[in-house]
Amino acid sequence: MFLAIFLMIIAQVISAWVSIFYEKSYSMGTSMVVLIVYRFLVATIFVTPVAIYFERGQRPDMTWKIATLSILTGALGGVVAQNTFAASFSFASASYIAAVANLGPAITYILAIIFRMETLTLTTWPGRAKVIGTITSIGGAMTITFYTGPGFHIHTSLNSLPQPHNLFFSPVQRPILGAVLTLLSLFCYSLALILQAKLIATHFYPVLSTSWLMCGSSFVLSTATAMVVERDWSAWRIYSNANLLTIIFTGIFGSGVAVFIATWCMKAQGPIFVSSFAPLPLVFTILFESLLINEEIHMGSIIGGFVVILGVYITLWGKQAETSAVTNVQASEPSIHTIAEGDILDVPELNHPDVPELHFIS
Repeated sequence: MFLAIFLMIIAQVISAWVSIFYEKSYSMGTSMVVLIVYRFLVATIFVTPVAIYFERGQRPDMTWKIATLSILTGALGGVVAQNTFAASFSFASASYIAAVANLGPAITYILAIIFRMETLTLTTWPGRAKVIGTITSIGGAMTITFYTGPGFHIHTSLNSLPQPHNLFFSPVQRPILGAVLTLLSLFCYSLALILQAKLIATHFYPVLSTSWLMCGSSFVLSTATAMVVERDWSAWRIYSNANLLTIIFTGIFGSGVAVFIATWCMKAQGPIFVSSFAPLPLVFTILFESLLINEEIHMGSIIGGFVVILGVYITLWGKQAETSAVTNVQASEPSIHTIAEGDILDVPELNHPDVPELHFIS
């Protein structure tokens, strides 16, 4: 559990930096659909040899069901989720997008109920906690979306340095549209988590290979999408070191390391556990933007963010309490001892000194 928590915190720090890199790339006029293609290309190149080396001989034969799940996971979690997430930076800042993204656990929980991976129970406190936490998260997300409030800056020696003009510029002219795009991205990503869990649990596909299938299918599908949307071939050129750094970082860490961490933790703790850490990018994004580039913080994002975080961890507590209760029930059930060949039957009446010793005969 502690290892999974530590790894998920690392993944959320990576997610915060991905948001900042996306915002920077958008402000420099980079084609985001092309950036996503390069991101998944780098991720596929990075994950492929690792999966082949560490999981050789462990992968089951490819079937139509596995291929279909892989394509759906790449289409939803890669192409649609990433493109809508990147498009949201056209209308809102990185801290605002990260705040709305806190609704991810609630969406994942609802989808898990629909797909019968979670149960809706109101007769126990853990069941009530999951429902209350979900409703609280939705209320916090609505607060972030519809209430801005006064803004202020955190002045430090780092953000007091001269900043290049429009380095992290986001117009914030249509924040509701940015929130809608972010919610669409969350829905597709949560659905991809559910499909990944099914691929691992039902078809026993190993973790690294599952990440590899997702990155590979995302690269192919995002390339086809970009070739239709972006027909100006000059947009495919990498003009600056900043763009190259964005591609490498988001590819290796955002789609490589972070996807593997999320998949591994999902196998160990389930999709609800993974999505419950969605509030952390908000904290890290606001911290990075405030300390490094003097980004303005709005009171609505802070209040709504804390409300969502409260709801998320109420949901996580309910999930953990429910899991612990099931574990305790299973531990209290009497175990059935299997008699193997050569075992001595421990029956008091038969082990009397006057009775010959009996052995199990197969």
